[in-house]
Amino acid sequence: MKNFLPGKLFTLVALAIGACAGSTYLQPGFAEVRADIPPSRWERALMFSAAHACVRRRAPAGPNLVPATDENFIAGGKVYLDECGGCHGMPAKEGHPNVLYPPIAQLSVSATTYRKSQIFFGAKHGDRFSGMFANGNGIPTKALDRSRVYQARQVASSAR
Repeated sequence: MKNFLPGKLFTLVALAIGACAGSTYLQPGFAEVRADIPPSRWERALMFSAAHACVRRRAPAGPNLVPATDENFIAGGKVYLDECGGCHGMPAKEGHPNVLYPPIAQLSVSATTYRKSQIFFGAKHGDRFSGMFANGNGIPTKALDRSRVYQARQVASSAR
């Protein structure tokens, strides 16, 4: 109990110093926001870990709603080519990896670290900090229904 008060005081002082340091960096405009230069190492690590933690936390863990059949895999390939390949890459050809931050995952040339349920979550809800739009909530272009997102997800996750 005798260490509780000093610990609480130290925490409050550390938070106050952190808030002052953050506002001295952010308020005058020292934080870099330009998209035509690569992000710093710490910014890349922070955003990557924050995005992955959010997806891990919120992705559904339910069963696959679309059976893993040849027909669904072929249909998923068509959905991927029509809806996803322009940015995420066509077979043996990269898409547009450097036009957005964070860079677009090139699923045609490298595997994703997301599980199938997490790929579905990302395709359905998008990512507001990467330019990945939501495919399930009334986007202005042709929205993908749930089964088509599941089919495309099977193709995207097979790159592992």
